[in-house]
Amino acid sequence: MNELTTTTTPGETDLVEMGRIFAASGMFPDHRDAAQCATKLIVGRGLGLSPYDAMNGLHLIQGKPVVASNTMAAAIKRSGRYDYRAVTTDDACSITFFDLRQKDEDGNPATIGTTSFTMADAKRAGLNGQNWKKYPRAMLFARAISAGYREHCPDALGMSPVYVEAHGESEIPRPPAAQVIEQESTENQVDRLGELEALLRDREDREDIVNKAVARAKANGFQNVTGLEDMPTDYIERMIEWLNK
Repeated sequence: MNELTTTTTPGETDLVEMGRIFAASGMFPDHRDAAQCATKLIVGRGLGLSPYDAMNGLHLIQGKPVVASNTMAAAIKRSGRYDYRAVTTDDACSITFFDLRQKDEDGNPATIGTTSFTMADAKRAGLNGQNWKKYPRAMLFARAISAGYREHCPDALGMSPVYVEAHGESEIPRPPAAQVIEQESTENQVDRLGELEALLRDREDREDIVNKAVARAKANGFQNVTGLEDMPTDYIERMIEWLNK
């Protein structure tokens, strides 16, 4: 079965309790707040994600749920409606998206469109962190798949499609400029958060570093900070700079 589904459909009360369990379990060191865990689980259920996938595949950035790029890629592959083919080098990633429900003249899945992201694009956007130097292909793919998901198959995770049969292509309303800027800011923060998590991943003192950073943020008036995802951007930047020394 290709459809992205959950094996159970717990009610919101069950998800709130599950959020408490996840927060206390230690399985997710950056998620100690039960309310945030429950929020991820509730949003994830609406997207058809299992509880574990919701915890790993959703970020809460500035109070808003953001779907991780690898979750978008998996959703496209599992949807049974869409597919993609990526060509990636150290300088660029180009992804072609296909509609499995329609065929071209040769009987192959119809091409919806192609989305690309290059190192030149990254440079213009100010994306020059360590992850872009160490893992350029992965970072380029993440940007290209995220843009292509929004543009060509936004219903792969169960959201309503916007599709124009007459033109044979997705027709996504363009957001106002302010929303585009906010979206870029959120994506940049996800990039920097990913870089910080990569730097902390194999450190034995990871939990101690996170605890001290959270305590420092709270002492400076950021009372809602409970983990890395809540951390103000300038704190994330300073932690990355310190860990890279």
